[in-house]
Amino acid sequence: MKGPYTRPSLATRITAAAVLVALGTVLLLGMGAAVLLHRQHVRAQEAISMQLLSEQARRVADRLRAVQERLQQAAASSLIATALVDSSGKELYLLPYLQQLGLIGRTPVAVLFTDFEGQPIATTREADFDAAQLRWLAREVARGDAAVAIFGQGEQAELAFITLVRYARTASPEGALVARTRLADLVPDGRYELVAGAAADPARPAGDIPAADQFQPLKLRVRL
Repeated sequence: MKGPYTRPSLATRITAAAVLVALGTVLLLGMGAAVLLHRQHVRAQEAISMQLLSEQARRVADRLRAVQERLQQAAASSLIATALVDSSGKELYLLPYLQQLGLIGRTPVAVLFTDFEGQPIATTREADFDAAQLRWLAREVARGDAAVAIFGQGEQAELAFITLVRYARTASPEGALVARTRLADLVPDGRYELVAGAAADPARPAGDIPAADQFQPLKLRVRL
């Protein structure tokens, strides 16, 4: 037989309510702290990713600058100037010289030497330039334009740029050196991708390449 029901005292009810409030407060604080920690973790990861992207962009710019400067040095050399006017025997010295340009730092480069009309004179070994590239080259050299372009897509995408050869006594270009290299070969870390003119994608953060003015129209960016 059950005994008579006894209502909890006021003090007991107040204590229970206080415990519930305290538990709720602890729970809310814990959830808030967890959300805050998660946000801080995400921000830290984003900061690290952007730092790594910035480092990769700098390293790509260094490789691109090395190729550009080496081609500029070659275009200003007396050997290249001589080859433009030498009617015979230039193969003996020109081809070995061009072969030295086939690997700049760690970047494989295909180089084509042309006359003032953009007509090929000599190339590095196995440096096949297709019809579209040769048409582009002839057009831009005839204009006297140190142009840049991207050929191909995906892993086979290539960057090509023109370095004009000028004589000291003339202002007009007398020939050109054309360098072509795969975008993938400019990126030290294979986990990253070098792209041109890509629109911003929030899902794939990207870092702009601090490249020379000649390459700015391409809007080169490196991304994961």
